[in-house]
Amino acid sequence: MRAVLVCLVVGTTGATSLAAAKPIKPIRSQAMNLFSAAGYLFQVNRQQCGLKNDGEVCVAFAGSPVGGGGFWPKGTPDQYIFNSGLEIAGIVSRSAPFSWAGDTVGAYFFDARGDQYAREPLSLIFSRLESADVAAWGSTPPTKTILDTSLYNPVLIGSDAISQGDVFVRYWEADPVNLTGREHPTGIAVDQRILAWNFPSGNEDIIYILYTFYNVTARSSSGKYNNPTIPAALQTEIGAIGDQFQDLNESKFKIDIPDGGYTIDSMYAAQAMDADVAVFNQNYATAIVPFNIGLEYTGTFLGDVGWQFPPDVFGPPFAAATGFIGIKYLKSPTDATGKQVGLTMFSQQLNSATGFPDPVGVRQLFRYLSGFLGPSDNPCNPNDIGANIRARRYCFLGQNQGDARFYQASGPFSLPPGEAKSIVVAYINAAPVNVPGFAKGPTVDIKPGTGGVGLTAVQGDSIRFIDKVAGWVSSNHVGPGPIVQTDVTTVPRSLLDKARVAQAVFDNKFLLPFAPDAPDFFLVPGDNQVTVVWTKTRSEATGDPFFVVASNAASPLYDPDFRQFDVEGYRIYRGRTTSSLQLVAQFDYDKTSFVDYTGQIDYGDRNSDGLVQCAPELGLQADCPVRFDTTNVTLGVSPSQQIPLAGHVVQVKPGDRVKLASGGTINLKADTLVENQQCADVKCPPLGDTGVPFAYVDKDVRNSFSYFYAVTAFDVNSLKSGPTSLESPRVTKRVTPRRAGTGVTPAQVSFLLLGSGPDSVNPAVDPPKIDATKGTFSGPAAPTGRFERLAFTVFADQLLVPNFQASFRIDSLVPGFQLVTYYLTDVIGSTTTHISFGPDGVLGAENGTLTFGPLSAVFPADTVLAKQVGLGPLPLAAQGSAELVVGPVTETSKDIDWHTDVNGAFFDPVSGMNADGGSRWFDGANETMADPTLGDLHGQLAGVTTIFRPVRSHSGVNALFRRFDQETRLLFRAADMKVYWGTTPGTVDSVTDVTHHVQVPYNPQNRASYGFRNDVVGTAIGAPSAADGIVTYVDFLDGACLPDATSIDNTGCTTRGYAAAATLGPVDVTGDLASDGNGFGMYINAEPFIFLTSTLPAKPAVWTLRTYFGLVSKASGSYTYSPVPSNAAVPGLQIVAKATTPAVFDPSKPADLSKVHTVPDPYYVSNAMEITANQKVLKFVNLPPQAIIRIYSVSGVLVNVLVHDDLGFGGEATWNLRNRNNQFVASGVYFYHLETPSGQTKIGRFTIVNFAP
Repeated sequence: MRAVLVCLVVGTTGATSLAAAKPIKPIRSQAMNLFSAAGYLFQVNRQQCGLKNDGEVCVAFAGSPVGGGGFWPKGTPDQYIFNSGLEIAGIVSRSAPFSWAGDTVGAYFFDARGDQYAREPLSLIFSRLESADVAAWGSTPPTKTILDTSLYNPVLIGSDAISQGDVFVRYWEADPVNLTGREHPTGIAVDQRILAWNFPSGNEDIIYILYTFYNVTARSSSGKYNNPTIPAALQTEIGAIGDQFQDLNESKFKIDIPDGGYTIDSMYAAQAMDADVAVFNQNYATAIVPFNIGLEYTGTFLGDVGWQFPPDVFGPPFAAATGFIGIKYLKSPTDATGKQVGLTMFSQQLNSATGFPDPVGVRQLFRYLSGFLGPSDNPCNPNDIGANIRARRYCFLGQNQGDARFYQASGPFSLPPGEAKSIVVAYINAAPVNVPGFAKGPTVDIKPGTGGVGLTAVQGDSIRFIDKVAGWVSSNHVGPGPIVQTDVTTVPRSLLDKARVAQAVFDNKFLLPFAPDAPDFFLVPGDNQVTVVWTKTRSEATGDPFFVVASNAASPLYDPDFRQFDVEGYRIYRGRTTSSLQLVAQFDYDKTSFVDYTGQIDYGDRNSDGLVQCAPELGLQADCPVRFDTTNVTLGVSPSQQIPLAGHVVQVKPGDRVKLASGGTINLKADTLVENQQCADVKCPPLGDTGVPFAYVDKDVRNSFSYFYAVTAFDVNSLKSGPTSLESPRVTKRVTPRRAGTGVTPAQVSFLLLGSGPDSVNPAVDPPKIDATKGTFSGPAAPTGRFERLAFTVFADQLLVPNFQASFRIDSLVPGFQLVTYYLTDVIGSTTTHISFGPDGVLGAENGTLTFGPLSAVFPADTVLAKQVGLGPLPLAAQGSAELVVGPVTETSKDIDWHTDVNGAFFDPVSGMNADGGSRWFDGANETMADPTLGDLHGQLAGVTTIFRPVRSHSGVNALFRRFDQETRLLFRAADMKVYWGTTPGTVDSVTDVTHHVQVPYNPQNRASYGFRNDVVGTAIGAPSAADGIVTYVDFLDGACLPDATSIDNTGCTTRGYAAAATLGPVDVTGDLASDGNGFGMYINAEPFIFLTSTLPAKPAVWTLRTYFGLVSKASGSYTYSPVPSNAAVPGLQIVAKATTPAVFDPSKPADLSKVHTVPDPYYVSNAMEITANQKVLKFVNLPPQAIIRIYSVSGVLVNVLVHDDLGFGGEATWNLRNRNNQFVASGVYFYHLETPSGQTKIGRFTIVNFAP
């Protein structure tokens, strides 16, 4: 097994203040760095840490010699770390058979001096939060898979990543180009992995860094790399690095290194840090030995200029003062007895020649790390003989504030050629505990001291004041030996408490339920708005890896309630800084569920007996929805209950509820899903089945102000296995909304409701008028508004793909008993999808409406152009949405006679309902018959004696006929339908819905269609019987299928459908089931009609059926019509969205410059657009996308030139109030000269009252 050292460091990051600038350190240029991803900003949790791919950790990777790289809490300017990283030292085995034998070797991956580092990258930095890195994770060297069982739980082995944001890099010190302070390289390569989580409590301020050292001094051909310390998947890779080492160094030094390499003996590894907490020259460093932790703080506990202390971190019991950054060993190399050696030497260093200065060269580095100081080294403080110093485990503890650094080493250990050993470090930040006597201020000086239990680890020794501020309350050690961390009581969320959290996480080998990966997201600025677009998190497809453990019935962690695919939704956060994010929106998938196998859902008092009795583990199941198994619970077999994930869902773990004497239970601790958790500044809202749109337009922002956004994915899972909901890291991006530049031609888009042709349908037209005397309508009903165009949102009009079209078309409707299913075709670009909604429906007025959808169409963005304008690979530029609404068919012309009969019985009473209205037939341009629907009339047609519309319990029609109308009611629409008869009598050329501009299809079954009713049954009601030669209402009731209609036998109904043409024959138009003469029956728009006529209609006859939604009444003596919304039972109706051309800007054309001005004017010291004291912002607004702005002093001196070239067509430019020498300008009046590409100019002036921080 590999020797393992785990080190935890607690720290923060922020912007460096110019008020206390750190002296510039010498930085020697590297010989070569061809890697494009040399730097990365790690910000998974509240720590923000800059990384370089050569091994520096929490560094200003952009190359600043004075700027820090570690800030906390994330988003504040609070700097805790200037730079940090590894230091190693050892001795080449004295038995090595060549000239390096016995040499002292080492390497500064981190060098506090800045002029003797020895580090080179061997790979890019790979992050699980970068989509490009994820795509290359498994296919691009180096191997990044979790492989080491000494560090990770076996269930994690083989995973690509295990935390909320794994980062991996490989580097080495073995290139002989880096020889300052040493004679030759050591021969070490390092794999570095950084892990971070936002849970459990305290872990959000910790990052874990895992180092694996490889002795790469042997050639691959030696076979040295084929050993158990290096996983087989890595052996070839590491062996190739060994070949590279031998080739470079043999060529450089003209020696023959043994192919089998050499052992590095007496090796020490240290994590070293130049912390610079707040004001760099006011720092102290010390150790707390029982916790194996070293830490740094500022003696005054005062922050630097602009420091922030968010109350959720620094509120009681903590002080709003500078906190701690510490390093703790969680697991270290072992001694000869197999015991971990932990922290073997801690020391403060100083950036000076006095005290305990930074080491020079690898020989002094070895003496420092090992504790074997030489006569030329400065003494420790307090000083003692070497053996005692090594026994107490610390050397120099400065008692005067200064530019303190520290290292903490562990060792010694031996590393043979071709083998690997690992250490793990973690960085931790914490606020100071506001203990009695604590204060902060320029005269405060809280020294670390040189004694006390935190250093001696002896029970009964006094507790140092700094230990109390770090969270030490008391200790209770019994027996021989030193105090260990488990003996100590700590303040929750303090530095020492977080150190114990880190220990627990590592002791469990990082086995935690997985939060979802952060989704990719994009920000599109607009005019007083920002559009947030995101993609699905990768975790939706991969699931939670912990399911492998939780679903294993043989595992002690078996949890049958654990959900594998547990991503439930997404959240959007916004803030003016990354540390002040606020929840803007939450979306969760609809129709998801939690399957409960164990009864851990709180079901309440389901049987209403006053007792809560669903706790299977307590033997109580009276209120359980099923009888849960209490032993041998088996997934997919044992009884379970599906719980919709919406509203308030409460889980209770076994052990968190107890049985009462009354026989019921009481919850000692319960978890209300999502709602108990914090979403930044508020509690998370409950789940709402909102659906996930993947695009959100935030209009609660203002132009010219910068905002930070984060999009997170959150999951929902079983309480037994951990938090019921975990959230991905809040990775932030910055955006500034602004108005589009002048001179931009907007995109050409349309969003129309269409029939079968190009003519649009307008639901907003006025409904027809009714003639108060005659009862005739002035025209057809208005088109339906229930196939609704919700929104067509274009948020990146410049990036629209030309002539891209999306459409939603209603294809057909299939009825059920009181239900309907809609079938639609969704065509988005060249992709066609067939979808359906239902079966579902509404019964009566009291049931309101039912919404199907939403339907959503995304319009792709030109991703190449999106990258060019700085938005990244934006997946879409616009989004259209629609929905179908189904309302009750109660106030309609379909079966008003029956509805009048049952008003208030089958549905809530409808005021004024009577049978004066109804569907009516006519021929010609419009209806002319007065009182067309009084009594049982349904209009008039030339050549037709009687139009009979069967209605239950009217004209002798059996009451069971209501089943026909109940089955077909949701197929009914309000429209004028024209029947164009064919040349052959009884045939039809077409049936046209002239209201919606669509054809009405023929169908043999009951659909939103037409057909002709032949004689297919006799007179038996509700069951098929032999045809009797007469078309009666029974042929409609027992003919075509009425699925699920009670008391109706549908046997053989598929053979009794409607015909495509009419046949003349005997018909019953009085409901007595006897022939009244010749005629034919017709089904159209969900209504049955029987026509008494001696001849079949033929061309050029055109019959029109007029139907409506609403109430017609003549109760007052005059006709009135009260319309209501009509349903969209209209096959062929479609919604079409089209983007014809994107927005364009022609720089050769003139632009409107009349509204160009500065904001603010006057500029007075600062403004709300500025986030920090060092930032100055003055905006030029209402610009064209391209312009040059020259700024002059009142005396005509050119102050600065701003080149405004916004590829995203924005109309704002920002000036930082600095001149061409990068100095802040003085107060005064200034002029600007604006010039456009077309040659237009404008001159303006503005005033500045400035103040340089």
